[in-house]
Amino acid sequence: MALEDYAERCRQAHAAEVERGEHDAKCEYGKTDRHGSVLWLCHCSMRRRHAAGHTEPPGELEWQNPICPRCSEEVELDGDSWTCPRCRCVWDSGGREAEFYDEYGDITPADEVVTENTCDTSTFDAALTKARTALEVTDRG
Repeated sequence: MALEDYAERCRQAHAAEVERGEHDAKCEYGKTDRHGSVLWLCHCSMRRRHAAGHTEPPGELEWQNPICPRCSEEVELDGDSWTCPRCRCVWDSGGREAEFYDEYGDITPADEVVTENTCDTSTFDAALTKARTALEVTDRG
């Protein structure tokens, strides 16, 4: 009984596919082969694909990084998180919550960032020399 119900459901599903135009006149579904077995599969989809000129698979997928919802640029993966250099945002690996990564005093535009040390260290150098001199006098005495 269960097999008969299954076969009837398959016939109904196939009839609905025929109504949608998914099968052609050469459809093998439900026919009996030379061994007396009923064919439950057909090649209609393959024939449509060949008729459209698609005889070879398309090849490898092109994987794309997620898109920043603010600037619509691809974000970068640093191994642990996603970053958008343009918006200065970072997301965890799941990409759910964004945070700015420039909130700690970095308000200089990226093209104006100073990379060399321009601090005056003369005061520090003088204090260091004075401390070394004091240590030398203590060690001698």
